[in-house]
Amino acid sequence: MKKLLFLLAISLGLTTLASAQDTRMHTVKLNLHAPILGGFYLAYEHVLSDDITAGSDFFILGHSYDDVKWSGFGISPEVRFYFKSNVYSGYYIAPYVRYQYAKINDQIRLQSPSGDIVDREGIHQLLGFGLNLGHNFVFNDRISIDLYAGPQFQRNFESGAAKDRSLYFNARYFGRAGLNIGFKF
Repeated sequence: MKKLLFLLAISLGLTTLASAQDTRMHTVKLNLHAPILGGFYLAYEHVLSDDITAGSDFFILGHSYDDVKWSGFGISPEVRFYFKSNVYSGYYIAPYVRYQYAKINDQIRLQSPSGDIVDREGIHQLLGFGLNLGHNFVFNDRISIDLYAGPQFQRNFESGAAKDRSLYFNARYFGRAGLNIGFKF
């Protein structure tokens, strides 16, 4: 009986391996506009069926604007439902959740005769969800170009300097858009 179970497990494993070689099941993507905004953004997508994939985005923040420095990270897991059974190519809809953490350092000049500059720090955390609409273009079964956009609804948690600085931080909803280029394997 143990030999039969062992042979069954080996057969199932070889069948899975053979089918995985027919279709590239994974894609790693880089966001093209993140460096312009002072960050780094990496995404991963895995095929679950002919028309459903699951994945996650991970991003690192690190930029300055008007004497304010932001640094932090975020993660956005999602599930994509493609409109045609085409193994993650074509139009899709993707519900997602997002968590973001950022440390803010703000320099302000005091309204005093000395005009001293004071550093203030704050923490910004965001918990949100949204729905993207997008199109994933695949070339030569290897290269992926992914274009997406959609609304994001969020709850913000701020302390210190983060409470005073940005309309973005105070928003209850926000847009999310991106252009990723990826490699399928």
